[in-house]
Amino acid sequence: MKSTLLFFLLCLSSLAYCQGICLPPIDVAVTTGYIWKNDCRFKEIYGEGIQDVITVDVCGWFSECFGIGLKGSYWEAEGRTPVCRLHTNVHEIPLIGYVRREIEFDCTFAAYASLGGGIIFVREKSELGKVNTDTWGGEAEIGLNYYFFKNFYLTTAFRYLYFKKKIAGIDERADFGGYGLRGGLGISF
Repeated sequence: MKSTLLFFLLCLSSLAYCQGICLPPIDVAVTTGYIWKNDCRFKEIYGEGIQDVITVDVCGWFSECFGIGLKGSYWEAEGRTPVCRLHTNVHEIPLIGYVRREIEFDCTFAAYASLGGGIIFVREKSELGKVNTDTWGGEAEIGLNYYFFKNFYLTTAFRYLYFKKKIAGIDERADFGGYGLRGGLGISF
């Protein structure tokens, strides 16, 4: 998936260059990290949080410091139900569209802040059965990029995600959001 996306972007850039079309600069980052969850029921079953297995972040810059982008993640955790101690796992996929503001400090460092919204798909499976749900929400993120070789950079980000939904049979709303910290590699085209 990652290599297909990068190949597609490289082909699109090459084609645009050959045709004389000026495409906006594009950043692509691949990161991994951890999400500390807010929901008490989640913590009772899975612990404090969920592994951010992979996040792919693509941002197109329409000016020197403003961009719009799309971010997709895959999260997973394993745990045990509180009553019978049965094995259970959860998989979550948030898809976020955002606007981003970046400030460059010099040729090697850039800080950014982004604000966005999107949807999260949740699938929980145990010996008792499975539950699939989704809900809409929002995200705020700040990050730092360190350009170590031409267009390649190391990136780190901290984000807050807000995803809540009323679930049948539960008195309060389920909170699918939390605080996340992640790091990885990126490239600018």
